[in-house]
Amino acid sequence: MMLSLTFLALCLITTVKSQFPPDCSTQKALSERRCCPVFEGSVCGSNSGRGSCRRYQRYDPDPTDMRCNWPYQLYDELCSCYGNYDGADCGDCKPYYHGPTCSEHVPCVRPELRELTAAERKQFTDTLCLAKTTTSTRCVVQNGGTLGDVRTYTFERASEFDCIAAIHASSAMDVKEGGNWTNQDVLHRGPAFCPGHRCLLILFERMLQQVSGNKSMCLPYWDWTKEVNTYTVFTDDLMGRVGIDGRILAPCCFANWRIVCENTTTHSFCRHDPNPTKREFLTRTYTPKKTWPSQVDVDRCISNWQQYDGYPFDERTENCFRPCIEGSMNPFTGKADGNYVHNNVHITCGGAMGYLTRASNDPIFYCHHAQADRICAIWQWKNCITPNDYPTDGVPPCQGLDDSVYPALPRRTMRECMKLPAQLGYSYSDFNRWPAPKCRTPPPPVYNPATRTTRTTTTTTTTTTTTRTTSRKKPGFLLGLLGK
Repeated sequence: MMLSLTFLALCLITTVKSQFPPDCSTQKALSERRCCPVFEGSVCGSNSGRGSCRRYQRYDPDPTDMRCNWPYQLYDELCSCYGNYDGADCGDCKPYYHGPTCSEHVPCVRPELRELTAAERKQFTDTLCLAKTTTSTRCVVQNGGTLGDVRTYTFERASEFDCIAAIHASSAMDVKEGGNWTNQDVLHRGPAFCPGHRCLLILFERMLQQVSGNKSMCLPYWDWTKEVNTYTVFTDDLMGRVGIDGRILAPCCFANWRIVCENTTTHSFCRHDPNPTKREFLTRTYTPKKTWPSQVDVDRCISNWQQYDGYPFDERTENCFRPCIEGSMNPFTGKADGNYVHNNVHITCGGAMGYLTRASNDPIFYCHHAQADRICAIWQWKNCITPNDYPTDGVPPCQGLDDSVYPALPRRTMRECMKLPAQLGYSYSDFNRWPAPKCRTPPPPVYNPATRTTRTTTTTTTTTTTTRTTSRKKPGFLLGLLGK
């Protein structure tokens, strides 16, 4: 039981047939603007009723970053999948659906890391290490080219884990709009933070289920409010101890892991030494002198700030929930004056986690973001938040409500990922202890710790929401997410 997404040219793993697949990264496919791969002998699995190749023609002739108009900036023809079928070639199932016809629904209940049994800990870490060492046959990573000029794009194979690390790295690189860099990416320092990472976690979770062969494996969340000044998850049998040089120590299977996308700048594609044995080691640099965010910090974010996001929609935004959980805003004062909550955890872990473009190389990144997603979900649940509460005017490029979550195939939007976890197919093990929502009072779900399943009672609700719109000038220079 256990077990996170986004980069340009890549897919998601050997078995998860989504993202930027090799068949769509050839010069022929790029020049023809067609991404309709063959599954089981037919285009988009059409012979087995999975999908069909559809023409969209939504290309923007202006010099638009492909992440802002994904996937239409690269392709006019794409697979359109039917029912519960999913993936670039419709050969996969939607998250939490399984079986040859994708009709078996298996919801996930994400446990806290320390709730895992010894056997579950081993399965979790073994699966991560298998994903790190297995070269994906369905994924390529873009490692070169001039943004906007498909004739120059180059790609390379990568492991299943490294594909996803590169996905997040790409989403953390700045957006180019109208030929100019904006100092804004597609996943951070703006309203896309919660829904974009939520979608990333769902696809990472699905990847680990398929790598392990265990359809019940769910991503564990790391409740760092329980750490205080200790490091209870950094043990040999879980996330690994760290030596004086910051490297993870044996016998943890993450020892000697090397990172992909070593970029510390944000204006290029995934960069690293072509020789894997010369790449940097995965490191952490945490010290007992630093502290983790407290439960009081989290409670303040959930209770004090009911508006999701606001002008200027970046790390300067104040008095809103998104900058509170992301960590540029003080949970108590509402002022944007430091690093808190999510950002604080990245800084405290240090090493790769201290860099926006490198953080996803560390397995703890996904458990950390599951905790951030849990807090986002609690806030949504308590305050009856719907996608209608997402800002619709003046938001950064690529972070609009109906913008794509890059680089999902078939296309997914922020609107879809702004839904509550229960609507997307997963929940958290402490859901029955979440605060009562203001708009409805259904009986709490019944959680069975033996099976980690949740039974809920369906109720009909009417919720009144207000769409908050704000005008916005062109943003100035933005500070780095992690205070670098």
